[in-house]
Amino acid sequence: MGVSLEAVVRYGHMLRYADQQTIFFDQGIFVDIYNAQGQAASRLTALAGEMNEDEKWVKAIGNVVVQSDTGITVYTEELLYDQKRELILSQREVMITTAEGDTLFGQG
Repeated sequence: MGVSLEAVVRYGHMLRYADQQTIFFDQGIFVDIYNAQGQAASRLTALAGEMNEDEKWVKAIGNVVVQSDTGITVYTEELLYDQKRELILSQREVMITTAEGDTLFGQG
């Protein structure tokens, strides 16, 4: 059984402290997310980010934009991906645009 590529993370600068499990990305974060077939499915960009290796979560912070291959784009100020539960969450205002030009607004 092979290992499939899930995501490629690029960042401007990373801070990692020996006594903490959280890694900080303070100069931009760019994540390419791949589907089960190994094809690029989404791209996330943000001004900063955090990742906790023990608790298996990644947080994008500041001017977060997620573009999917289906034409849907999500805009928010903070987004959390919980890898354990395979959920994307936000407690902030969210704007979603569709390929058809529809715009949806929500909270959380």
